[in-house]
Amino acid sequence: MKRSIIGFLLFLVMVIGLMADTTVKIDKVDTPENVLLSFESAINNKDYLRAWNYWGTAPSNDYTKWEKGYKGTKSIELFYKFRDSDAGAGNRWVTYNVKVFGVNTDGKKHLYEGYYTLRSTSPDLYDSIDKWPGWKIEKGQLKKIY
Repeated sequence: MKRSIIGFLLFLVMVIGLMADTTVKIDKVDTPENVLLSFESAINNKDYLRAWNYWGTAPSNDYTKWEKGYKGTKSIELFYKFRDSDAGAGNRWVTYNVKVFGVNTDGKKHLYEGYYTLRSTSPDLYDSIDKWPGWKIEKGQLKKIY
């Protein structure tokens, strides 16, 4: 029983620690976790072009349509948990199970579940670390729960 309570409290501390302040701009691509936090920050700050640019492969064929999909979004909270990773030929992939809680401008709340896979090339392949593009979201799939 004590283990369950301690586990639950640790989970709450972790979740609270991962929630990004919707007014703070995070813009980092040095780790997959920072890309996810930066993506969340961009959506919450209505900086949709920045959010789009965290994708290595465009999430849609039409940026304008993709951006309109967020038009009624007030904010999101993105929670993630490591699922697996792979590497080969100077590339590394990391997949996270994700939950995205969204609040619309009209106050409606939504939950999406799915995954994001992020990819990076090895920084050693570049003349300098400044030329390394960092991590990018390679693919993702979310399903609306409510």
